[in-house]
Amino acid sequence: MNDQGIKIPVWILGFFGIAVLAGIITVAVTIITCKEPARNADLRTASGQEIIAAEVVVKPENTAAAVANGDASYTAACAACHGANQEGVVGPSLADADWLHGSDENTVFRNISKGISAEVAKTGKGAMPAKGLNPGLTDAQVWEIVFFLESKNKSIKAK
Repeated sequence: MNDQGIKIPVWILGFFGIAVLAGIITVAVTIITCKEPARNADLRTASGQEIIAAEVVVKPENTAAAVANGDASYTAACAACHGANQEGVVGPSLADADWLHGSDENTVFRNISKGISAEVAKTGKGAMPAKGLNPGLTDAQVWEIVFFLESKNKSIKAK
Protein backbone atom coordinates (compact mmCIF):
# COMPACT_ATOMS: atom_id res chain seq x y z
CA MET A 1 0.00 0.00 0.00
CA ASN A 2 1.04 3.54 -0.62
CA ASP A 3 0.24 6.71 1.36
CA GLN A 4 -3.24 6.96 -0.06
CA GLY A 5 -4.19 3.39 0.69
CA ILE A 6 -3.91 2.15 -2.90
CA LYS A 7 -2.34 -1.26 -3.20
CA ILE A 8 0.29 -1.52 -5.99
CA PRO A 9 0.33 -4.98 -7.52
CA VAL A 10 3.43 -7.03 -6.76
CA TRP A 11 4.07 -7.73 -10.46
CA ILE A 12 4.41 -3.96 -11.15
CA LEU A 13 6.87 -3.56 -8.27
CA GLY A 14 8.81 -6.58 -9.57
CA PHE A 15 8.86 -5.19 -13.10
CA PHE A 16 10.07 -1.81 -11.82
CA GLY A 17 12.81 -3.47 -9.74
CA ILE A 18 13.99 -5.55 -12.71
CA ALA A 19 14.08 -2.45 -14.95
CA VAL A 20 16.19 -0.53 -12.42
CA LEU A 21 18.53 -3.51 -11.97
CA ALA A 22 18.90 -3.90 -15.77
CA GLY A 23 19.80 -0.22 -16.07
CA ILE A 24 22.47 -0.49 -13.38
CA ILE A 25 23.94 -3.60 -15.03
CA THR A 26 23.95 -1.91 -18.45
CA VAL A 27 25.82 1.12 -17.11
CA ALA A 28 28.33 -1.07 -15.25
CA VAL A 29 29.01 -3.26 -18.31
CA THR A 30 29.41 -0.18 -20.52
CA ILE A 31 31.91 1.36 -18.13
CA ILE A 32 33.89 -1.86 -17.75
CA THR A 33 33.99 -2.84 -21.43
CA CYS A 34 34.13 0.59 -23.03
CA LYS A 35 37.13 0.88 -25.30
CA GLU A 36 39.60 3.71 -24.91
CA PRO A 37 38.45 6.81 -26.79
CA ALA A 38 39.96 7.27 -30.23
CA ARG A 39 43.30 9.03 -30.28
CA ASN A 40 43.30 12.58 -31.63
CA ALA A 41 45.62 11.54 -34.45
CA ASP A 42 43.00 9.03 -35.61
CA LEU A 43 40.22 11.57 -35.76
CA ARG A 44 39.36 13.20 -39.03
CA THR A 45 37.39 16.32 -39.71
CA ALA A 46 34.69 16.38 -42.34
CA SER A 47 37.27 17.63 -44.86
CA GLY A 48 39.55 14.67 -44.15
CA GLN A 49 42.23 16.75 -42.47
CA GLU A 50 44.00 15.27 -39.48
CA ILE A 51 43.25 16.87 -36.13
CA ILE A 52 46.59 17.57 -34.50
CA ALA A 53 46.63 17.16 -30.75
CA ALA A 54 48.52 19.66 -28.68
CA GLU A 55 51.90 18.37 -27.69
CA VAL A 56 54.32 19.77 -25.18
CA VAL A 57 57.84 19.81 -26.58
CA VAL A 58 60.67 21.34 -24.62
CA LYS A 59 62.78 23.53 -26.86
CA PRO A 60 66.46 23.31 -25.88
CA GLU A 61 68.75 26.30 -25.84
CA ASN A 62 70.27 27.34 -29.17
CA THR A 63 74.01 27.01 -28.47
CA ALA A 64 77.10 26.41 -30.60
CA ALA A 65 77.11 22.79 -29.42
CA ALA A 66 73.45 22.40 -30.42
CA VAL A 67 74.23 23.80 -33.89
CA ALA A 68 77.18 21.39 -34.26
CA ASN A 69 75.00 18.46 -33.19
CA GLY A 70 72.34 19.66 -35.64
CA ASP A 71 74.92 19.67 -38.44
CA ALA A 72 75.71 16.01 -37.76
CA SER A 73 72.03 15.05 -37.50
CA TYR A 74 71.22 17.00 -40.69
CA THR A 75 73.98 15.18 -42.57
CA ALA A 76 72.67 11.79 -41.42
CA ALA A 77 68.93 12.40 -41.80
CA CYS A 78 68.38 15.24 -44.28
CA ALA A 79 71.33 15.77 -46.64
CA ALA A 80 70.45 12.89 -48.97
CA CYS A 81 67.28 14.74 -50.04
CA HIS A 82 68.04 18.39 -49.29
CA GLY A 83 71.76 18.37 -50.16
CA ALA A 84 74.95 18.71 -48.14
CA ASN A 85 74.72 22.49 -48.56
CA GLN A 86 70.92 22.61 -48.31
CA GLU A 87 70.76 23.26 -52.08
CA GLY A 88 68.00 20.73 -52.67
CA VAL A 89 68.32 17.40 -54.44
CA VAL A 90 65.16 15.32 -54.25
CA GLY A 91 63.68 17.70 -51.67
CA PRO A 92 63.47 21.48 -52.08
CA SER A 93 66.33 23.85 -51.33
CA LEU A 94 66.68 24.96 -47.73
CA ALA A 95 69.29 27.57 -48.65
CA ASP A 96 66.93 30.15 -50.11
CA ALA A 97 64.25 32.34 -48.55
CA ASP A 98 61.39 30.51 -50.31
CA TRP A 99 60.18 28.07 -47.66
CA LEU A 100 57.07 26.39 -49.02
CA HIS A 101 55.70 25.11 -45.73
CA GLY A 102 56.59 27.90 -43.30
CA SER A 103 59.87 29.32 -42.08
CA ASP A 104 59.41 30.02 -38.40
CA GLU A 105 61.24 27.72 -35.97
CA ASN A 106 58.11 26.01 -34.66
CA THR A 107 56.79 25.24 -38.15
CA VAL A 108 60.17 23.93 -39.33
CA PHE A 109 60.33 21.76 -36.19
CA ARG A 110 56.83 20.41 -36.88
CA ASN A 111 57.60 19.76 -40.55
CA ILE A 112 60.74 17.78 -39.69
CA SER A 113 59.04 15.91 -36.84
CA LYS A 114 55.78 15.05 -38.60
CA GLY A 115 56.92 15.06 -42.22
CA ILE A 116 55.01 16.49 -45.16
CA SER A 117 52.52 14.34 -47.03
CA ALA A 118 52.60 14.09 -50.82
CA GLU A 119 49.18 15.79 -50.90
CA VAL A 120 50.55 18.79 -49.01
CA ALA A 121 53.97 18.96 -50.71
CA LYS A 122 53.95 21.83 -53.18
CA THR A 123 57.12 20.97 -55.08
CA GLY A 124 55.88 18.00 -57.04
CA LYS A 125 58.87 16.15 -55.60
CA GLY A 126 56.78 13.97 -53.31
CA ALA A 127 56.43 13.51 -49.60
CA MET A 128 58.98 14.13 -46.88
CA PRO A 129 59.03 11.34 -44.30
CA ALA A 130 58.80 12.27 -40.65
CA LYS A 131 62.30 12.85 -39.29
CA GLY A 132 63.81 12.39 -42.74
CA LEU A 133 65.85 9.24 -43.06
CA ASN A 134 66.17 8.76 -39.30
CA PRO A 135 62.85 8.02 -37.57
CA GLY A 136 64.76 7.58 -34.30
CA LEU A 137 65.59 11.28 -33.99
CA THR A 138 64.55 12.74 -30.65
CA ASP A 139 62.76 16.06 -30.28
CA ALA A 140 66.01 17.60 -29.00
CA GLN A 141 67.86 16.38 -32.12
CA VAL A 142 65.14 17.80 -34.37
CA TRP A 143 65.51 21.16 -32.59
CA GLU A 144 69.28 20.96 -33.14
CA ILE A 145 68.64 20.48 -36.88
CA VAL A 146 66.38 23.56 -36.80
CA PHE A 147 69.16 25.53 -35.07
CA PHE A 148 71.68 24.30 -37.66
CA LEU A 149 69.40 25.34 -40.53
CA GLU A 150 68.81 28.68 -38.84
CA SER A 151 72.57 29.22 -38.64
CA LYS A 152 72.82 28.63 -42.40
CA ASN A 153 69.68 30.48 -43.49
CA LYS A 154 68.58 33.67 -41.79
CA SER A 155 65.11 33.47 -43.36
CA ILE A 156 64.09 31.07 -40.56
CA LYS A 157 62.42 33.21 -37.94
CA ALA A 158 62.94 32.48 -34.26
CA LYS A 159 59.81 32.47 -32.09
